[in-house]
Amino acid sequence: MSRKRSLKEIQEDIRTLTRVPSEFIHAKLDELAEEIVELAKPKWIPCSERLPDREALCCDRIGYMLVGYVKEENGRYIAETDDDYLICAAWMPLPEPYKGE
Repeated sequence: MSRKRSLKEIQEDIRTLTRVPSEFIHAKLDELAEEIVELAKPKWIPCSERLPDREALCCDRIGYMLVGYVKEENGRYIAETDDDYLICAAWMPLPEPYKGE
């Protein structure tokens, strides 16, 4: 995979598979499956790009993390909890809560 592709591009690739030989289809399906897994992985979002609208996993430039709310203050991004804070460089959404089996 040489570049990041959108889900729409991957879907178009899947549509074209109906017009090619079967040996190519199996190889292409493996490649597409890998791309979809990559797209599904959570990604860090720089605070300078946008801020979360709810609690998020926040990371500073050293690698310390906490779950908190992020706000901009004096040109810096501060992630806060009730009793802790850090200068947040990037964040990612929290996963869905566990619902049991």
